[in-house]
Amino acid sequence: MTEKLPPLDFKTTKKGSKGTWVRKLQEALEIHVGGVFGSDTETTLKTWQHDHGLEADGIAGRNTYRALGLLA
Repeated sequence: MTEKLPPLDFKTTKKGSKGTWVRKLQEALEIHVGGVFGSDTETTLKTWQHDHGLEADGIAGRNTYRALGLLA
């Protein structure tokens, strides 16, 4: 029997996004957690992405979440 892996359930977030995944991102970046992806979150994310060898586009998707440890 093969083990079934859980689905990778995440939401890509960017400036203007709101909700749970924005809060998770803000917590991981250790910035104010308000659940709204504004300019401060975007700037911090772009710096973090650049510093960790990712495309610094300010968009949190699968690669960024994995690098932050939010996805397996």
